[in-house]
Amino acid sequence: MDFTSGQLNEQVKPLNPVTPKLYTLSTVDQYVPKAWITRMVYFPLDHNKVPAEIYDQLKTGLSHVLTMYPQMTGQVRRQPDKPHWVAIQTSAEGSVQFTFRDHTTSTDEVKLPSYARLKELNFPMQGMVATACHPVTQYEVSEGSCMFAAQANFVEGGLVLASTVNHICVDGAWWNELFKLWASYTDLTSAPHTTEVIEHSMKIVSQLSVPTSETPPDPQTWTIGDATASNFLMAPPSTPASGLVHPRDQPNSGSPDPVLPLGSQVRTWTISPQKQAALKSTAKAYSTMDSIYSLFWNRAATHSYVPTTHPTALARIPIDMRTRVSPCVPNSYMGNTVSLMTAPIPSLSLVGPIAEKLPLITSAIRTTIRAYTEEEFMRFIGTANTLPPSQALINPTNIMLTPSILLNDHSKLGIMTYDFGTLGKAERMRDAVDDLPIRNVNIVLVLPRLEDGTLEVMTVLDHEVVAGLEKDPEFLEFFGCGGDGKLVM
Repeated sequence: MDFTSGQLNEQVKPLNPVTPKLYTLSTVDQYVPKAWITRMVYFPLDHNKVPAEIYDQLKTGLSHVLTMYPQMTGQVRRQPDKPHWVAIQTSAEGSVQFTFRDHTTSTDEVKLPSYARLKELNFPMQGMVATACHPVTQYEVSEGSCMFAAQANFVEGGLVLASTVNHICVDGAWWNELFKLWASYTDLTSAPHTTEVIEHSMKIVSQLSVPTSETPPDPQTWTIGDATASNFLMAPPSTPASGLVHPRDQPNSGSPDPVLPLGSQVRTWTISPQKQAALKSTAKAYSTMDSIYSLFWNRAATHSYVPTTHPTALARIPIDMRTRVSPCVPNSYMGNTVSLMTAPIPSLSLVGPIAEKLPLITSAIRTTIRAYTEEEFMRFIGTANTLPPSQALINPTNIMLTPSILLNDHSKLGIMTYDFGTLGKAERMRDAVDDLPIRNVNIVLVLPRLEDGTLEVMTVLDHEVVAGLEKDPEFLEFFGCGGDGKLVM
């Protein structure tokens, strides 16, 4: 292979030929946003590491993973018996695209700065899709879209490994499983001796599809509506993703990212283990996560709206149902198992001093989480599976126009603990904000826990809320600001 040009586009195949097959997906898969999940993982590299050798090792590791999960080489297709539902079609030529790009030798006008600079920018998550990610991410998910693509970006002193998976076939929990397997097969000193194919379990697909309840789901979470207003339908083939503009086609003016909601700003915040314990105590919370959720919801509401405008506020919280259904779904299952639950609270209960309001908010969140059972999950499946093509379940909450919020927890993802052998362990993981699968929402995302126990929290909130948080003594008692996470060339 010729690495002298600084860029190489490779097709990585499984160790064995792929058997052509149509993979049926579950009802849960049908209802995820038709979008990409794109994550950048940052690795420091010393000067004696050879980019071409590391890239070859990553390719070998990826080839083993594809052997285990051949559906990763497939494309989005329609189900023959349900044309409004999607499936995965593999072919004998199945492969995935994995790009090598050396930004230290590239002659492109737009390229990444050194690892030291990226670290100084707190490992960017804005402005990275067009610069560091595979071009597939600049198109909407549609019929014919691939399942996976990646790009290895070598910069002075490091590597930014950007991987993109199709949300149709995986959720964030399985992405973690993918990364763990990729690391184990890339670490040549400890790679497993055998690579077994993980069969796509139709038993689990059936478990996540067959109605076991005729009762409709909670109307605060899902209502029946026109299919065009849901996550259900796909874009036409090869549709450019809305708002994604390559950096070389726009001035580097520092203006708000075009794909973010109007007036929204991205920030990362940090909280030490000591402050986590103090916040949990103040909130009288069951868990650290409940206390973090309640603090951001409380302070965001305090800085953003008049409580009497919206009598009820809602928190949308993704819940991984793998261990909540019976039988449990194993981590090896490649598919979506996440459901959305809705925690309601009177808006007036959100606003006020944290010592008074946080215990009320954490109680509302925990009560809803405990109450969200397999039965409620099956109500969603039962209703969704019986609707005609013109109808679908839709989310009735406009989170951007109310004091409502989307709360998500990635703190338990083990990304920074996986050893890639010669490459070593990652220093940070970031979700690509340019490529978020959900638009026009207030977002609080807890990132993977750091080695010293520190937690980072990414937020997408109205600029007035961000300005308020940056000067809020009650909030700053616990959190420090880590910056806007934006790539500056």
